Amino acid sequence: MDVGPTTVAAAQCDVRASHLGGAPGMVTSAMVWLAAGMVAITSTPARAIGALFVGGMFIHPLGVLLTKALGRSGTHSRSNSLRGLALESTVILLLGLPLAYAASQARMTWFLPAMLLVIGGRYLMFATLYGLRVYWASGAALAFARNVIRDAV
Repeated sequence: MDVGPTTVAAAQCDVRASHLGGAPGMVTSAMVWLAAGMVAITSTPARAIGALFVGGMFIHPLGVLLTKALGRSGTHSRSNSLRGLALESTVILLLGLPLAYAASQARMTWFLPAMLLVIGGRYLMFATLYGLRVYWASGAALAFARNVIRDAV
C-alpha cells in the first residue's frame, strides 16, 4: 500500500526526488522553444507555431525519458497530495492554447509571446509543486521574454 508523503514539504521532496527537481523537463522545454525560435527566425510564424505545438507534445515524455536516463523514476508517489496540482497545471496549459490561438488570429506573431505567458504562469505553479523558488524566477523570465519577443517581431 502506497501511503505517500504526509506533509506538503514531504510531498514536494517526493516530487523533486522523482523528477530531479524538474530540471530534465525544463531542459527539454528549453530545447523545444529554441527549435521553435530558430524556425521563427528562418521561416514563417505559422511554421514556428507548428514547431512549438508539435515539439510541445513531446516535452513531458522526453523529460521523463531524460529523468529515467539520469537514474530517477520520473514519477512521484501515487498518493502524493500534490499529484492534482501537476495535472491542474497541465489543464491550465491546455486552456491557454485557445487563448494564444485567438491572439494569433489578430496578429500571427502574437502566438509565441502569448504562449510564453501561459508557460510562465505554469512555471509559477511549479514553484509550489517542487518547492523551489527557481520556478518563480523562471516564470518571471518567461514573462519578460514575452516582452522581448513581442518587441522584436
